Amino acid sequence: LTTALGVLTAARDKDAVPVLIDLVARLPADRVWEAEEMLTLLAGDKAPSASVSGDAAAREKARETWAAWWTNNSDSVDLAKLNPSEARELGYLLIIENQKAGKPSGHVLELDGARRVRWTVENVFDAQDAQVVGGNRVLIIDNNGQRVSERETATGKILWEKPVNAGFRVQRLANGNTFVACRNMLVEFDRAGKEVLNLQRPNEYILDAKKLRDGQIATLTNQGAYLRADAAGKEAKAFQVPFDPNFGIGVAEVLPNDHVLIASPNTGKVHEYDAAGKMVMEAAVPLAGNFFRLSNGHTLVTCQNQAHIVELDKTGKVVNEMKDLPYRPWRVSRR
Repeated sequence: LTTALGVLTAARDKDAVPVLIDLVARLPADRVWEAEEMLTLLAGDKAPSASVSGDAAAREKARETWAAWWTNNSDSVDLAKLNPSEARELGYLLIIENQKAGKPSGHVLELDGARRVRWTVENVFDAQDAQVVGGNRVLIIDNNGQRVSERETATGKILWEKPVNAGFRVQRLANGNTFVACRNMLVEFDRAGKEVLNLQRPNEYILDAKKLRDGQIATLTNQGAYLRADAAGKEAKAFQVPFDPNFGIGVAEVLPNDHVLIASPNTGKVHEYDAAGKMVMEAAVPLAGNFFRLSNGHTLVTCQNQAHIVELDKTGKVVNEMKDLPYRPWRVSRR
């Protein structure tokens, strides 16, 4: 694998691509993500809907799908767009269980590519979101503590914390600042913990928010109002996400391309809408909880109070399910 990746990124040799595709069916579970990530980067928008998760038969099917893609696209693939210094995914899965069965608290844990627990931070009360930062630290939003904190993954020791009210999303920015979305406000702290941004949204209930690479902030409310604006609040893009008022919007995720993912209680459906408010994907996922968009365009979906995770392809087809997990994921992400 290391040789194939090196030949691709350094020598720009197309002969390494079929080797990488064959490895999809042969690599151990904790390394196959590296092959998938590089192939997805090569394929871009033409990446096939193939999941490398699952048993040997599923992996072989994924290999065949990627082989067919290469047959059809080998002449047009541009290896020059590969960046040898670009970090590849590790295949680690970050899971938040905000309340363990029969316990008053939950935990945050990370699994390796073979689904072995790498570390666990225990006794986190009503955790809402988390992000691994550096090699051995994790940002956590916990609502019972009404705080955002940075902790050691090995011990759970709190390195720093700041009080936030009804926080539910946390994001470490490229400049080292920490962005936090709360239900009625957006706040940002610098590396020293000083508050450098505070946008009050008293008349709204925010379902999701992200700070984008250009400094703009994208938000979606429970009334389906999408807004992308600069730090001063000046509007750059706004549109209304359609939804059934009889059911409302339960959970949502804003994506960097002005798309949004939503799920409504009791409908058993997940929808993706584009910047024109047009539905571009529909999937049947009962009790859909929260989302995470993967680099290959697939989407991980947790299910409320259920011990499994669903993976959807770009069309909304279920391509993988992690069932009978020993925890009930509230939110999940992969790096």
